[in-house]
Amino acid sequence: MADVDPAHVLFPNDAPTPIQQPEWHRQQVSQAEQRLMGRQQQPSAMATPQPDGANPADRPAGDDADPAKVLFKNEGREQAEKEVRRAEGVLEGYTLDAIKDGDKDRADAIKYASEGLITDVRKTGGNPAELADALQIVRERIDPLSPYTPEKAEAEMVSSMAQLQADGVTEADVNIARAFIRDLEIVAPGTMDTLSRSGAGNDPKIIKAAIKEAKRRGYR
Repeated sequence: MADVDPAHVLFPNDAPTPIQQPEWHRQQVSQAEQRLMGRQQQPSAMATPQPDGANPADRPAGDDADPAKVLFKNEGREQAEKEVRRAEGVLEGYTLDAIKDGDKDRADAIKYASEGLITDVRKTGGNPAELADALQIVRERIDPLSPYTPEKAEAEMVSSMAQLQADGVTEADVNIARAFIRDLEIVAPGTMDTLSRSGAGNDPKIIKAAIKEAKRRGYR
C-alpha cells in the first residue's frame, strides 16, 4: 500500500497502514478493547439509552455471543439496529466507490475498518446514529477528481487546528481523541487509513465527534 501523508490532526505522527495479525496482536487487541469498553461507565448524550444492568462488566455469560441483546434491547433496540444497518450501508457504499475507482487498497481498508467499527459500537453501547453520520461525512469527502494530497492535508490540518482552538477545543481534548482513534485502529484495522485517505482526520466535525466519544468512554 502506498504511504499516506501523516499531516492529520488525529494522527500527526503516524503513517497509518492496516495492522497485520500476528500472535502478539491478540494481546494488543485485548488491551485496546478493555480501554474502549471499560470506560463506558460515564453517562453521555452520545450513548444509546440502556436499561439498568446493561454495563458489559455486568453482562451474563450467556449474552457474550450477542452483546446487542444487552446493549440494544427493549424499545431502544429496534432503532439502534436500524442505525447500525444505516452505518453498514454507508460503509458498503464507500467500499463500492473504492472498487469502482480501482483502488483495491482503499476498498480493503474500508472493509476491515467497517467490520471492527460495527462490532465496537455494538459491544460498547455507542450511538450508531452518530457513527453513521460520521461515516457519511467520511464518504462525502472522497473526490476521485481531486485526490487528498499531502499539501492539502497540511493546509487543512493548520486551518482545522485554528478552528478547533477558536471553538474552545484544547490540546488535551485532541490528545484523548487521538488515543481513542489509536485504540479503534487496533480493533478495527483500516480506520486510520480511511480517515487519512478521505481527509476526515482533519475534519473538525469528525474530530469533535471523536473527542465526545472518547470522553464518554472515560479517556483522559
